[in-house]
Amino acid sequence: MRMPFRCLCGILIAAPMVLGNDATKAAKIDQLMAALNVEQQETLAMAKTRRVIAARIQAQLGARASNPDVAAKEKKVLALVEQRTSWQHLKPIVQKSYADAFSEHELDAILAFYLSPAGKEMVQKMPLVTRNVSQTVSAEITGLKPQIDQLLYPGGQPHHN
Repeated sequence: MRMPFRCLCGILIAAPMVLGNDATKAAKIDQLMAALNVEQQETLAMAKTRRVIAARIQAQLGARASNPDVAAKEKKVLALVEQRTSWQHLKPIVQKSYADAFSEHELDAILAFYLSPAGKEMVQKMPLVTRNVSQTVSAEITGLKPQIDQLLYPGGQPHHN
């Protein structure tokens, strides 16, 4: 009779260590998201997305955009987009993505790096690195234009810029 009781006690004591504490994992995810400035990055990215959507709507509507009924519908559409791309809506989605991707042990190691001086420097400098790479790749692709034109227009046919 004592053996099953001891096994049950052992399982109950070990379970949190094996399974991890969901509240602890969630706190680590929040700490990691703060260290990575995820809210700021997502907010900026979604603001850009909303501007692109608004511009596309304007382009599709054209002259009809001045119609008060059409303008009211556009405003409602943009409000829906705003709600779905707000940090308040996206935060639980992002948190779940981190929780699904990383174990608590992995989060500990990732946090150790991003909270270190080198990790903080990386977070601070990555936007510049990303921008520089993007500009360089864009210039490389732009530099291909003469070759692309030659392939597409072998006879020197006029092309539109």
